[in-house]
This record gives sequence, C-alpha cells and structure tokens, in this order.
Amino acid sequence: MAPSGALNGLEVPKALVPMALQKSLVGEQFTGYLHVTNTNGQTVHDVGLKVEIDIGASKSTLLNTGTSRASLPPGEFVDALVEYALNDAGTYALGTVLGILKTLQLLP
Repeated sequence: MAPSGALNGLEVPKALVPMALQKSLVGEQFTGYLHVTNTNGQTVHDVGLKVEIDIGASKSTLLNTGTSRASLPPGEFVDALVEYALNDAGTYALGTVLGILKTLQLLP
C-alpha cells in the first residue's frame, strides 16, 4: 500500500515498497522492487532515493542515488531494484527515503 503522499497540504510523489516479507531462509536473496511516480501536477526536482537494510546493529546501504535524477515531470516514474543476501538469522528492517525539491509559486 502506498503512503498518502500529503505533506503539509502538498501532493508529493508516491513510492511503492514491499511492506512485509512473511518468511525467508538464511542464505536466500531478498529482492525489492521500488516504483516512484510523480502524481502531482508539477515537475519535482532533485529526486533522490536511498534504501537501507538493518539487522541488529548492522546497517547496509542497498541504493543511494543522491540526486542523480534532475527532475521528474508529472506522470513520470522511476523504478529501482534492490537486492541483499540474507546471510544472518534475525529480523531485517528495510528503510526507504525519497528526497525531492518542489518549487512553489507564490501569489502576489
């Protein structure tokens, strides 16, 4: 399920990420598909996506695009695949951060 996308009354791009993985075995490969769509009527700029996976005190960055995508026009999308070998038993937490810059037009 996608987040609502509202941020202080502004509509922002929405990201679809895996919400839960029911059962995995040690040694299996985790693969996550991320899809970010600009559902807003305006182009957003400096789009960046960062994905990290945590297990206990260990954290690994699976993806960090910085702001490699200069802009994302309305209706356009960005897809990404992340993979990680589940080598240790335990609970894994996947964290995703979507960064954007939206230029607001101020009325006189």
